[in-house]
Amino acid sequence: MFKIPIALLFLAGTTQLATSRAESDATIAAEATPAAAEVIGELYEFDRFQQDAIESADARGNQEIRAFALAHADAAQKRDKALTKIREQVNTDPAFDRQARPRRADRLTALQTFDGPDYVRNFYTVEIVEHRSAIALLQRYLASPDNETVRAFAAEQLPTLYAALEDAEAGLGDE
Repeated sequence: MFKIPIALLFLAGTTQLATSRAESDATIAAEATPAAAEVIGELYEFDRFQQDAIESADARGNQEIRAFALAHADAAQKRDKALTKIREQVNTDPAFDRQARPRRADRLTALQTFDGPDYVRNFYTVEIVEHRSAIALLQRYLASPDNETVRAFAAEQLPTLYAALEDAEAGLGDE
C-alpha cells in the first residue's frame, strides 16, 4: 500500500530536483556571456549527453523514447562533426564547464532508478532541462558573439534545438 505514495513522492522530488537544477543552471548561465571556446565546449558536452542518453533509453525506455534518443544522438553526432570543423577553422580549444559535467552525469544516473511511465516522464524532463540549457547558452552567445563562424553556427542550431525542446515537451505532455 505504501509503495505508490512513496513512488509518487520520489517522482515528484526527482522532477522538482531536475527543475531546481534547471533553474540553478539558468541562473548561473545568465551571469556571463560565453566566449566562442565555451560555446564549442558546452555544445560538445550537450552532444555527449545526448549520445549517452541513448544507452539509458535502450535499457529502460519504450519504443517512443528509444526513437527520440536515437534521433537526438544522430543530431548530436552531426553537430559534433560540424563543431570539429569549426574548432579547426577558428583555431581554438573548447572550454568546458567543470560543474556541468557532473550535473549531467547525475541526471543520467538518476534516470536508472525509474521504469515504465516514471522513466518516460523523467527522461523527457531531463531532456527538457538539457535543451533549455543549450538554448540559453546560444542565446547568451548570440547577444554578444566574439567569432563570426561560431555565431553563424549558433544561429543555425537554435531552430533545431527549439524543435527538439518542443518534441520533449510534447512527449512529457503525453505522459
